[in-house]
Amino acid sequence: MTRLLRISALFLGLALLTGCAGFRSGETADLGAWPAAKEQKPSLRYVVEGRMKMNDTDSTAAPAVVKSWSDIVGKAYQESNLFSSVNEGFGDADITAEVKVTNDGHGSMALAVISGLTFAVIPATGEDRVITETIYRDRNGQVLATLTKEDGVRTWIQILLLPGAFVANPFTKINQVHYDNNKATILEASRKGIF
Repeated sequence: MTRLLRISALFLGLALLTGCAGFRSGETADLGAWPAAKEQKPSLRYVVEGRMKMNDTDSTAAPAVVKSWSDIVGKAYQESNLFSSVNEGFGDADITAEVKVTNDGHGSMALAVISGLTFAVIPATGEDRVITETIYRDRNGQVLATLTKEDGVRTWIQILLLPGAFVANPFTKINQVHYDNNKATILEASRKGIF
């Protein structure tokens, strides 16, 4: 009985020590400072729609996930300081940003199962591509521009990556990609004179 308990404790310990780390592709990283705001700032409203894909299987993102993405979108527009007001949802505003976010994930389920059975001694990996398409409309509903930005995070899961979960947490990296995609969109729209 003692031997079985020790083996069980060892496997449980190995499972708890499993770590993961995420590494960005970097297409929208290091964007620099926000541009200077105009004297007359337009008002902005934004709406967010979300989709999830896993190995080319499409599904709608859960409401809680879309809400977290919406919070990130709102944060980017507010921190840009380019607008007199930033509000969520359709309504009266100088500019409406319709943001369509797709989290396109790819990974090997077979490798994930093997990694799980070996308590992550054999590593597994997957990639999330975050695609952000933004349609800007004026007060009359006319399309001003459609801009698309994307970036990715590759996540590695392996027992030796426990410290990586603190330094390169994949969830933190993916949220940063969401923010940077929106920042890159705002910067491009500002350069093009949309607002």
